[in-house]
Amino acid sequence: MKFNYLLRNLIFCAAIYNIKVAFKAVHCTAEENTVCGDVNTRLPVVLPINRENSTNQYDYIATENKDTIIFEAKCNFAFQSVLIMPSKFGDSSERENLYEAESPSTRAYKVTKTTEGENSRVEIHLLNGEVVSLVKSPPSTKYVRESDESESLETKKRLEARRALLYSVFIILTGLFSVVIGVGTLIYLKKRRMGSDNNNRTDIAV
Repeated sequence: MKFNYLLRNLIFCAAIYNIKVAFKAVHCTAEENTVCGDVNTRLPVVLPINRENSTNQYDYIATENKDTIIFEAKCNFAFQSVLIMPSKFGDSSERENLYEAESPSTRAYKVTKTTEGENSRVEIHLLNGEVVSLVKSPPSTKYVRESDESESLETKKRLEARRALLYSVFIILTGLFSVVIGVGTLIYLKKRRMGSDNNNRTDIAV
């Protein structure tokens, strides 16, 4: 009797748990919560794509175009990765990890992509209000953070300025060295001429 009672309770608890998991899954993919749902949800969720030709905001774009950009949010406990891959049927090894949240408040809720000529920009909007901007400029095929790219540009500018400064210093030092050599040569010739004149005077006196 007690065994049957415990078995019924166990089955009831299992049913309640499954219903709870199902509600979590629905909540996870709901329109108002397109990120990862509950922090304990481990289901992978695709972020909505801000593209006109998107057929399903919760799924991949159905296309064979290898240039199509696809964003995906992979939930692992409270963490999340936003990935990019060339097509729906692309190999998983081709995916590029663009962003990974470090806490629930830094998870993404929207990803947008804009194209300006050959340059592409991806903006990942976080729950805490911050926006992570990534850019891709030819000939590079990888997305990098805009801050990193600006830092690299600033570093490049500093290196160019330092190189120009060193070149200017080299030119100045070369000029000074030439002046010193010229002055030294003139002094040497003048002393030599004076010594020659003194020798001539001595010969005349004798």
